[in-house]
Amino acid sequence: MTYDVSQKSCETGKNLTNTEKNIHDYLVANLNLEKQHMPELGFMGKIVGADVVGNTIVYKIILKEKTTIEKFKDQSQADRFRDIFCKIMHGTTIFQLGAGVSLDLYSDPNTKLREIKINSSTCGTTP
Repeated sequence: MTYDVSQKSCETGKNLTNTEKNIHDYLVANLNLEKQHMPELGFMGKIVGADVVGNTIVYKIILKEKTTIEKFKDQSQADRFRDIFCKIMHGTTIFQLGAGVSLDLYSDPNTKLREIKINSSTCGTTP
């Protein structure tokens, strides 16, 4: 199911003054539901958290391997993250997952390596 959470779609007479809060609240509710079905990354690494920051969902992931993406592709539960990891493995820094999503990569929970911003620009096929 797809929802339009753009500012324009939320600007009705009833909630005009609470547009940003409404979008944020929607993302929080959506993320709380999504957390119940986060895919297990197994040998790939692990998802260590996901939070709403402003109007953005930020996923925090620790990666172990960079050569095992093919096995991960076959997990039906992992469709949403498949394209993320395919691009990561091929060094792409900006690609599309959907507006308002970003992904932080860590070598361990305390050391940030790099951040991949996912925006509404289109992305080519995986090399």
